[in-house]
Amino acid sequence: MKSERIIFHIDVNNAFLSWTAVKMLQEGSNIDIRTIPSIIGGDETKRKGIVLAKSPIAKKYGIKTAETIYSARQKCKNLQIYNSDYEYYKETSKKLFTYLKKYSPSMEQISIDECFLDMSNMHYIYNDLEDLAYQIKDDIKNKFGFTVNIGIATHRFLRLIDLSFFRREGIDIEWAVQQEAERMRQANILTEEESGLIRLHGVAAFLKSDLGQRMLKSSDVRREVSFTMRIDPHAPTMVQGIVDCVFRENGEWILIDYKTDKETETKTFVPR
Repeated sequence: MKSERIIFHIDVNNAFLSWTAVKMLQEGSNIDIRTIPSIIGGDETKRKGIVLAKSPIAKKYGIKTAETIYSARQKCKNLQIYNSDYEYYKETSKKLFTYLKKYSPSMEQISIDECFLDMSNMHYIYNDLEDLAYQIKDDIKNKFGFTVNIGIATHRFLRLIDLSFFRREGIDIEWAVQQEAERMRQANILTEEESGLIRLHGVAAFLKSDLGQRMLKSSDVRREVSFTMRIDPHAPTMVQGIVDCVFRENGEWILIDYKTDKETETKTFVPR
């Protein structure tokens, strides 16, 4: 049915680092900090602050979002550290969301770099919503210089799956994902159109991965959790948002950020 509800979940890749990289390039820098081991953080000389965003190369060193800068430096001696520019981030965020509103008047911003775009009943303008998602991704990269991920139905599926079903001993994950999708469709939890847009292979790959298995073993799993984080312990600026999934393991919280666009499907979802 054309009246079914379709939501685009859009978030910026490594927002603070990507936005700083774009600003530096616009100001004449010959280095794209997204291509070197780099982070956005506090003042290292004062031994304070945490990692707010990291480059893909920094991630390969095991550097994680929210760890201390001191700890990150121990993992990578040639790590480049850049200060945050929150005013510029707010300006860039406003430009991005203003641009996205041209595709649908119904948009819910959930953080500085993330939103839900309601594409329901937009079939009279756009024939293929999946093609549109990739068009939006390309347009943002060309227009603004950074990239985004767009999850159409997979995020919602991951939020709603019955985890106890996947915890059964010896269960075939690929089969279970198919069955769970069919259950939701039959129960009208997911629409026919949404069902066809779910990256089932990616969901199964995630649930079979080490991270997915650890999540399933946890007795405390929470999905779409709001958070507030202070950028610098000595400054008033706060960052708010929603993390896709958190689970408790050995007394610590593990955060997961799903990347559910087609390009990451064969790799599994990417943890933050």
